[in-house]
Amino acid sequence: MRLSNVLRLAGGYAFRRLAWICAAAVLCARPVVGQPETRAVRIDTPPKIDGSLDDPCWKTPPTADSFSRYTTGAPAKEPTRAWICCDAERIYVAFECKDSRPDSVKAQQRKRRGSLGTDDHVGIDIDASLSGRDNAWFDVNARGTRDEYVPGSSGSKTEWTGDWDAAARIGPDGWTAELAIPFRMLDYPKGQQGMGILFRRRHARSDELWTSPNPGPTYDIKAFLRWTGLRLPSPVTRPVFMTYASVAAGGGAEETFQAGLDYKQRIGYGTNALLTVKPDFRSVEQDIETIDFSYVPRILPDRRPFFQEGLGLTPNEEWVFYSRRIEKVDYGAKLASQAGRHAYSLLGTADGGEKHLYGKYRWAFGQESYVGAALSSATFPADSGDVAGLWTRISNINSVRDDHGRIQVYRSEHMGKVGYAKLISFHRDATAGRVSVLASWRDIEPTYDPVDGEVQEPDVRGGSLDISYYKLRNTGYWRGWRATLSGGLADRHVWSPTGPPKLLDDHWQAAYEFWGIGKYVSLGYLDRRRGDDELPVVYHDRLLTGSVSWNTNDLYAGKGVSAKIGRQYGGPYLFWSVWKGKQINDSFSASVSLEREKLSGPNSQSQRQAVLSANYDLTDEKSVSCRLVSGSRGTNFSAGYRQQVRRGMDAFLLFGDPNTETTSSRVILKVIVPYSP
Repeated sequence: MRLSNVLRLAGGYAFRRLAWICAAAVLCARPVVGQPETRAVRIDTPPKIDGSLDDPCWKTPPTADSFSRYTTGAPAKEPTRAWICCDAERIYVAFECKDSRPDSVKAQQRKRRGSLGTDDHVGIDIDASLSGRDNAWFDVNARGTRDEYVPGSSGSKTEWTGDWDAAARIGPDGWTAELAIPFRMLDYPKGQQGMGILFRRRHARSDELWTSPNPGPTYDIKAFLRWTGLRLPSPVTRPVFMTYASVAAGGGAEETFQAGLDYKQRIGYGTNALLTVKPDFRSVEQDIETIDFSYVPRILPDRRPFFQEGLGLTPNEEWVFYSRRIEKVDYGAKLASQAGRHAYSLLGTADGGEKHLYGKYRWAFGQESYVGAALSSATFPADSGDVAGLWTRISNINSVRDDHGRIQVYRSEHMGKVGYAKLISFHRDATAGRVSVLASWRDIEPTYDPVDGEVQEPDVRGGSLDISYYKLRNTGYWRGWRATLSGGLADRHVWSPTGPPKLLDDHWQAAYEFWGIGKYVSLGYLDRRRGDDELPVVYHDRLLTGSVSWNTNDLYAGKGVSAKIGRQYGGPYLFWSVWKGKQINDSFSASVSLEREKLSGPNSQSQRQAVLSANYDLTDEKSVSCRLVSGSRGTNFSAGYRQQVRRGMDAFLLFGDPNTETTSSRVILKVIVPYSP
């Protein structure tokens, strides 16, 4: 059967499944039958947050002592106990993590909001509004390093997002941790008397995540433990100011001095008002983080807090609005809200004769089902453009799979031309031992031109189908494997015999991967026919791919090799890369990677690249880092200093530009000073 026929059948299947889950979606709004509950314990004397569980509040029976692996339900391999209590202002959480090999407890990450994924760490998930859709989480590793996520918050400064405390201690039979989380960091409706909570422990040696209660393989938030009998304080509404200033010299810097101000004011449940004056577009912090390879950022692409607030409500949001297109802003205002079933955001910016407006709204029904709309408008002295769109996501989640379908339709108008972008997809995300399916179809017309948006492939029509199956094991050298078969077909709307061919892509791909504790292996084969971007030529690519990596459970000492070999762009093709990391001591770490690519034939090219990175932590909040990139296109050296403190002034100093091909003489100093009365 031809791939095009398979895709048509897959599209029909997707429509039928979408209709089915539309009818079933209302079931997602029902409360979970038999959801476990625990009454809130209110204390008069708060515990001392030092990682030692010698406070009276931790001498009571634990709130949770039965942990299990949520993916398989297997009991935790090491005993774990957790407590929770509160006073009028804060939530207090404690963990006792026994370990039969305490010398193997891993705690490498030192940076606040750095990745804790390879460390032993504990955390609590909090469904503060009892929505069952999104939850905050607070994690701490065995050395006391913290990471968190709070829905609707943005920015990297604790004065802007709120702050919490934690500490941990490693002992002769394991480790312990304490957390103190202010209620004011969480959003909840007035009069609410409960929250949903879930305790987590990540055990590094076994590479397993244990939870209590068990939310099931689909991580159902509605299965969280119901924490009842709370007397929640009224939300704090004090304003927050954040000022910045940066000075640049050399390297063709257009502006030597920049300064600006952001202001945020909470005005109700889940709702914030923001003002900005000259928001910073220089991504100095992000540039330094790309040098420091040990930092795994999860910050949104646009670092400006004004634009971060309220993002994430719209799927493929960049098709309508991509804030990094707006580099210069004199002033702007924004209203953002995520309260209950309703979420919306409305912003406006101005810079001279240039004005931008963007508004969006989302209504939630059920656990992961939504209907939304978005509108953006840009006005320039001699031009203007608009985009409007509607979308829906409908899901049905149970204990073994998450079925969800999505439909998006966007319309643009720019320079007298109207264009549409449409997408329909169905995804059955199944648990281990069951087949997962992803079928999608998209149609982006060549006249679709979102002035404030970004579409990487503006003229494409086609679909794809992915089928996968995986298994997990609780013991053994290899802990799991996955097999995937996928294919896709796409062509252009507009083409001519003398230009690029109608065919954009016609491919099928098979992949097999397996993994164990700290190791990963993948093998694959790709067969693809694709049209040239400029010439009336169709290439037939055939590639064998493979990769092996080990020490993946170590933040600094990962190693690996990957390769591709076959034919590509009409000629023999070879690519390989190797990489290795090393922690010299507790403060100094380095990594090196080598890459080689060689293509023969009519489009022959040969490239090589070597990258050396190093990082030295002066303290947990201050570090220096550098990176040297040398290859066929030149040599680039960059270095940076990062001072990102819990409270007070942040400072960043960057020499060079990590994203250019050769060394830049640019030097930028940036300081950030927040203030909240």
